[in-house]
Amino acid sequence: MKKSIALLLLVGSCCLALSACSSGSGSGGAGVSSSSSGSTSGSADAACKDFPVQLTPSPTNLSCSTSANGGRTASFDTPESVDLVVRFYQSQEGHGWVADPVEVNTPEHAVVTLKKAPGYATITINKGPQGSSVQINCYPNG
Repeated sequence: MKKSIALLLLVGSCCLALSACSSGSGSGGAGVSSSSSGSTSGSADAACKDFPVQLTPSPTNLSCSTSANGGRTASFDTPESVDLVVRFYQSQEGHGWVADPVEVNTPEHAVVTLKKAPGYATITINKGPQGSSVQINCYPNG
């Protein structure tokens, strides 16, 4: 039990660190372009329009950003359970992504890794008050 809690804390810390890295400015002083939409209609804003990973069918509170090094981040809520969101992202092989086996998967939290040479994406899914909260970090150059 203690080992599982430690693993969840480690994964959560790594996700926060990756999120901070992907949303900060690069060493060349270039800024970060970002856009967000607090709407609950599920409509994607301009920054999310061409997001490299397909978003779940009904995202709300959608926010996307692009870092100076080309990394992309999307954060949103969805009414689906953690399990349904995991299954959705494991089925992305038709879009050129290959899913790694899910190593962290509980009813409250899961992490899915997708690969598409030369890049990859991590999808962190947490149980929210009315479904799930999702954060996708895409790294186009690995």
